[in-house]
Amino acid sequence: QHLEEAHALGEEWNLMYVGRSPTEPDIRRVSRHLVEPGYTLWTVGYILRLDAAKAFVEGQVQRRLAPLDHYFSIAMGKGLDGVWNENAVEWS
Repeated sequence: QHLEEAHALGEEWNLMYVGRSPTEPDIRRVSRHLVEPGYTLWTVGYILRLDAAKAFVEGQVQRRLAPLDHYFSIAMGKGLDGVWNENAVEWS
């Protein structure tokens, strides 16, 4: 249902969280069920588009041992001030 909603709204996305615990306010509300999230920890699940999966492989994510929750938020440009993780600038 939420995939269809994102498609119908014409939203560009590479990663969709399916349950999460935000640590920052959302950037914007897209619809009743969809938001552009701020920094997020404790994800229940997520959906990756093929382009996003390729970007993680090409970025050699396996060399950056970190919880995916941190890496996903930083890769989306959230938490770049280094407050949440000292590796933020390197990973972005």
